[in-house]
Amino acid sequence: MKYLFTALILLTGLVSYSQKKIIDHTAYNDWNSLSNSKISNDGRFITYTKKPHRGDGFLYIYNVESKKLDSIARGKDPVFSGESNYLAFKITPGFDTLRNCKLEKVDKKKWPKDSLGIYFLSNDSLAKYPKLKSFKLSKESDWAVIMFDHNKLKEKAKKKKWCKRRKKEEEYKSNGHVMRVFHPQNASFDVKDVSRYSLTRKGN
Repeated sequence: MKYLFTALILLTGLVSYSQKKIIDHTAYNDWNSLSNSKISNDGRFITYTKKPHRGDGFLYIYNVESKKLDSIARGKDPVFSGESNYLAFKITPGFDTLRNCKLEKVDKKKWPKDSLGIYFLSNDSLAKYPKLKSFKLSKESDWAVIMFDHNKLKEKAKKKKWCKRRKKEEEYKSNGHVMRVFHPQNASFDVKDVSRYSLTRKGN
């Protein structure tokens, strides 16, 4: 009976050992990393990103009061506005999209660009702005500056008669970009030919 009991223990140990997954290089794809954890200035919201070893990640936004958790695919580098009314972040084109561009040796200037996502915390709505180059937020207000990866302002729908000579004189080359001064409630405006910018702490 003693030997039978010992054999059963050994057999149970071997079965449980055989059921354990051996960690090798294939296990990395199941791992996720958490980063960019931040708290809004009013303490009502928490954000963080969760990204797998290979593939696209998610940006998470947690409401401390309502216990509601929202997620946005491919979001990264989140920043809360100074008055905690919105969250700004980048939205990447996607792992597979960029990998295909790399495999097909597409010129990096022609790769799809990041977009800017602005998540309005009061009503859970999301706005997206394509062709993002960079952005900065005020630390004490809701003002922000967005720079786009192009230098074309949207033209108003007006019929104008330009002679060829006049149009040719107005054409010029610029290394600048369109910059948008943004506020969720006040009037925003765009400026072209901008190469560098900075924003005061109060955003004024």
